[in-house]
Amino acid sequence: MSDEPEAYRPRRAWREAQSSAPESAPPDSGPTDSPIGSDDLDLPAVGQPPVDAADPDDAPPPLYRDESTAVRSPRSGDDATTAQGLPDETTILSRARERKRSLTERDPDATTLLPRTAGGGRVSQRDQDIEDDDPEADPSADRRRLLLMIGAVAVVAILGLLGGYAIIKTTGQPIATPGPSTSAGPTDPGASPSGDASDPGTALITDGLMLSAAQAETIDKKRTWKVALTQRGTTEDSPHHPACLATDATEGAPPPQQTVLRLLSSNGSDSPAALHQATSYGSTEEAAQAYAFASRSLGNCSMTGGWIYQGHLIGGVGDQAVGVTIQVLDGSTTEYRTVVLARTGRIVDVIDVAKPDKAVTAKRVAEVAGSVVDTQCQAAGGACSDEPEAQDGPPPLGGDQPGFLASGDLPPIGPELARWAGTTPGEPDPDQLRGSGCETVDWSKVEGEARSHRTYLLSDSSSRFGLDEVVITTADEKAATKLAEKVRDGWKSCSERQLTATVAKLTDISGPGAKSVDVSGWATEVSQKADDKTTKYRVGIVAAGPKVAFLFLNPLDDLDLSTDQFDLVTLRSGQRASQVN
Repeated sequence: MSDEPEAYRPRRAWREAQSSAPESAPPDSGPTDSPIGSDDLDLPAVGQPPVDAADPDDAPPPLYRDESTAVRSPRSGDDATTAQGLPDETTILSRARERKRSLTERDPDATTLLPRTAGGGRVSQRDQDIEDDDPEADPSADRRRLLLMIGAVAVVAILGLLGGYAIIKTTGQPIATPGPSTSAGPTDPGASPSGDASDPGTALITDGLMLSAAQAETIDKKRTWKVALTQRGTTEDSPHHPACLATDATEGAPPPQQTVLRLLSSNGSDSPAALHQATSYGSTEEAAQAYAFASRSLGNCSMTGGWIYQGHLIGGVGDQAVGVTIQVLDGSTTEYRTVVLARTGRIVDVIDVAKPDKAVTAKRVAEVAGSVVDTQCQAAGGACSDEPEAQDGPPPLGGDQPGFLASGDLPPIGPELARWAGTTPGEPDPDQLRGSGCETVDWSKVEGEARSHRTYLLSDSSSRFGLDEVVITTADEKAATKLAEKVRDGWKSCSERQLTATVAKLTDISGPGAKSVDVSGWATEVSQKADDKTTKYRVGIVAAGPKVAFLFLNPLDDLDLSTDQFDLVTLRSGQRASQVN
């Protein structure tokens, strides 16, 4: 029996048990003298269950059986030994075993491989010793049943996979929950769900990637911080936006896949607050474009009541970073907002820290931004942080005329906190640009490679109040410095040349410009008395590389800049001039 294929052993055992059991068939159930054919068997149609479900011969064949040697014995109740024209079972099994051995010796894998389909090449061969007129002994019938079983299993498996995919598709959207160190605040009612990705594959930003209360302690460790609001999506009408970066300010940028905004508060009087906005994009290239849009908007700062108080050069934070400090005026109150814009891979972050009366240093905000970037860089596919730092410098390039002051460089003025608007730059006109009367140069004729003049006026104002800016491009840095010094010397000697003129003490102006250029110059006030009336002017001059920028402001009774504001604007004019060639 060791040579007998495994597929035959269960049926052989059943046959032996039947032969050894006492005769239980009815007396009239004896052998038949006619051969067994298809007309004598009540066979079901192919693919239908057998009529006699209890008949072991009608059980489905084993899955891994060799169809080339499989045979069926006559039905129960038929005497195989006396059937005419049909060898007994022993002879059939012997021939099958001989054939099995020959096939095994020729192909050892023949007893373990499933038969291939007609298109596959290998097909189980019909045993020539089996009667062609015996449907039960026909291997093709078994093969058809086997194929039907396999097909049914495949259909069930496919339906199961489709159902599982549908469940995953509807329930796979990550649900952001606060981390152990954060607590989710109420959702902003003005937020739009359209700002959040609906595809789970695009939901890159989770609560764990947002600024936490523990990270905010870097801003002020003496205070207790907590998450006051977590908002997904944003709209123009939403009350919470980073300074200078409302949704309309970045119009035209690539559409984000996801936007999440978080607001953190701290305890105590004059307490700072932090706002973190994280936005993800479909690719690193789109994120870089969105960063450029945001940087330009930050450099222009079209924000009601706000202006760029300081610019900052940020290093060691992600792939790109820049910063500004915004002074927000609201009647008698003043608020400072230190903003760091950063990008790591596909995510653009804005950290905006607000504090009354005094600004939080840009270095601390850069460190906070760096810690946030470190939690995002791996998921976003970008650079992490390396010793974040911040230095004073020009704001990001902004404004409608690069090289000139942006409207956000000028403080809002008047009870309406009106913003400024600049005219189209043109050649200086001596009839319109007379200055304070103490300058010893004619800006329309001064030696230089390029001369340009622009006037800034308050929006929706009919007053004569305004600020003039002249930018001269000289041959080199030496020529620029010489021109600035000539203007300074004219102010100093003005009272000697004009008895009606009074010149205040000059203030030194200095600071870093773009491209490692130093900005240096002076600012002062000039008063001219005529007919018992004194008129005051604010003037400033700076050199930045080969560029010279001259400022002239004619204050009115209720419209003026403070001395500190004007000094900052004078420095800014040199920084802006250094940003273009």
